[in-house]
Amino acid sequence: MAVHAHPFLSPEVRQGGSNRLRSPLYGIWIVDDFSVAGISPRPLLTDKLASDLNVEPGGDRWSELIFDAPSVLTIHLSNGVLDYTSIVINQINNTVSVSDEADPNWKSDFAYQRTGDQLLSLQGNINGNAVALKLHRLSQSNNRLTSRGFHWINEFPF
Repeated sequence: MAVHAHPFLSPEVRQGGSNRLRSPLYGIWIVDDFSVAGISPRPLLTDKLASDLNVEPGGDRWSELIFDAPSVLTIHLSNGVLDYTSIVINQINNTVSVSDEADPNWKSDFAYQRTGDQLLSLQGNINGNAVALKLHRLSQSNNRLTSRGFHWINEFPF
């Protein structure tokens, strides 16, 4: 799996524990529906990003969005690649701007709408393509890292 432009140099990510800053859209969001308007849209990634991430045509669809720190969005592509991007979230206008330091020509802008605590929809554009996404939040109780607890020694293999 390729990893791109690791964000852990930012102070908000380095600050650990329960006091660290969290994104207003905090959580792992699973993409349920990803639609691109138009019959022959441009690629979602620029040629530079596709090359840097080693993404083949068609592997650029998003399968998960991970909002953790306020200015970092991890995009999990459908081919397994993780892309660490920079975001600006405007909670007053309900907008999200996404950029990638590896290629300043790539940009995404969205209006977002939350339905309750578990549903999110994004409408906007990725690299000039009109897109709409519907997502649901992964329950932390289903996540083995947070629900199983930490064990230095396991008597039985997990």
